[in-house]
Amino acid sequence: MKLLHLLNEVLRKIEEWIIAYSIILMAIVLIANVLARNLFNTSLNFAEEVSQFLTIFVTFFGTSYAARRARHIRMSLLYDVFGEKGKKYLSLFVPSAPQH
Repeated sequence: MKLLHLLNEVLRKIEEWIIAYSIILMAIVLIANVLARNLFNTSLNFAEEVSQFLTIFVTFFGTSYAARRARHIRMSLLYDVFGEKGKKYLSLFVPSAPQH
């Protein structure tokens, strides 16, 4: 069991590292591309493709990280719109509705 906890922690650290450095690299590439376009009237050929790949990495690894930390997006629009009575009924039928 300790091995699984260790593996989970190692994977969490790897995910955090990939997410953080992908965002930093994406910012560097995009800022460099903007500066190159405005200062030198030329664009970095690879900037768009690298940014797209990094966006995909951040999206998928971020989703995995959010699920691991139970911080995923919860849709609560209907719950927020209803009054107290509606919230009670909604919480009976929707298991993810907040319980108050």
